[in-house]
Amino acid sequence: MTKPASRAAEGLDTSLPIAEQAFFWIAYLESGEATDEDYEALEAWLDQDSQHGPALRDARLLWQETGAALSLPARAPLPPPLHRPAPASRRLPRAPARWIAGAGLLAACLGIGLFMMPFTGLAPQPPAATTYMAARYSTAISEVRRFALEDGSEIVLGGDSAVEITFRDNSRDAVLLHGQAFFEVAPAPARPFSVAAGPASVTVLGTAFDVRKGPRQTTVSVVSGTVSIRALDSAAPQVLTAGQRLSVDKGGGFGPLQRFEPSQVLGWQELRFSFEDTRLEDLIADLNRYSQPRIELADASLRDINVSASFSLDQSDAMLASLAAALSLEIVEEDGRRILRKKN
Repeated sequence: MTKPASRAAEGLDTSLPIAEQAFFWIAYLESGEATDEDYEALEAWLDQDSQHGPALRDARLLWQETGAALSLPARAPLPPPLHRPAPASRRLPRAPARWIAGAGLLAACLGIGLFMMPFTGLAPQPPAATTYMAARYSTAISEVRRFALEDGSEIVLGGDSAVEITFRDNSRDAVLLHGQAFFEVAPAPARPFSVAAGPASVTVLGTAFDVRKGPRQTTVSVVSGTVSIRALDSAAPQVLTAGQRLSVDKGGGFGPLQRFEPSQVLGWQELRFSFEDTRLEDLIADLNRYSQPRIELADASLRDINVSASFSLDQSDAMLASLAAALSLEIVEEDGRRILRKKN
């Protein structure tokens, strides 16, 4: 007897980008119509390319973020063996209308422009997304400013910071060029909001979070909602919820997951700063975005000294003097700069 073919495999267009192939599988599996042959075809697809597993996991994550009920457990580096339903109750009907609706809902929820012809082997490329807004927002040294976006989202930029925004009909993309920004994202399930900042990429649907691009790492702090944060060249994203903070270093490595109080992160919007067990280089970089003349470290060995300090901007000079005294450093004025160096 000839073994039944996988109708999902027959309908998959392998010329599509891997991410869209992964969404095809997620939509199909969640339709409730998958057979044993379809699960075997999925496992074969996972074995074809090392990128297929991470892509399927990302598709599952975005499905979860849109509120869909996806029950596939997580496993690294590839998704787990899927729990197969009893064949008698999971056979494909002659007219798979439920799957067509499910796939259409997935494309609409995720805003990926994914068009699939069920089980015919046809899955044409989606039309190019239309860009209808591109803008750059920036602030001067010591300036904190709030910007309202046309979608209802808002961005607060810290001193000497800049962000570029591009809105398309299926996505909202931001690039934090330098400095620090607080994002309050208006929910729009069909248009995910992403922020790229150095080695980190953050994807959300509607939430509030802070992104700080420092000298050696980018730090994301979630005030409300949920975000997915990915390090460059990393297969597995991390999911953060309210009150959690995570850093990504320039090499793409994740730091430890931390808890924080909103006042510790958001005080800069009122020119109040709080640093706890922070590298001296990072503290100085932040201070330079709010005060002049510029502060520099004379010795690279000073960069990794950990310090703690809380102060308002009008106390920054006194804080710096106290910090120098505590670390046996001196402040030298030179060529319009303030240089912190070890005492002779």
